[in-house]
Amino acid sequence: MSPSRPRTFRTARWALAIAALTFGACGGDADDSAASLRVATTEMRFTPARLEMKASQDVRVIVDNRGDVDHTFSIDELDIHVKLNSGEREELTVNAAPASYEYVCRILDHAGLGMVGTLVVS
Repeated sequence: MSPSRPRTFRTARWALAIAALTFGACGGDADDSAASLRVATTEMRFTPARLEMKASQDVRVIVDNRGDVDHTFSIDELDIHVKLNSGEREELTVNAAPASYEYVCRILDHAGLGMVGTLVVS
């Protein structure tokens, strides 16, 4: 590269080369990176209230309790029961057959107050 080219051009080329190496190294088999979903708990709600995933594959579900009180993420049909203290995060792996599953909070009457959601597996 000649000294007459602007310094920003050289910097930009280096940045592009580093980005190409970084993102190129992220390739691989589809099995290397499992699908993931996120759900947050707050007072009397799950966000989002509907999750969707493909059947018969491992999906990482990340549950964040952003509320001021304890909550659970429970899917009875899949025998999933996770309790989270305020501010906690849990990760779990879900693999399910095609169906719609209800997720609820089992703390006191949180479900009765609207803390429910649906996991749609297709």
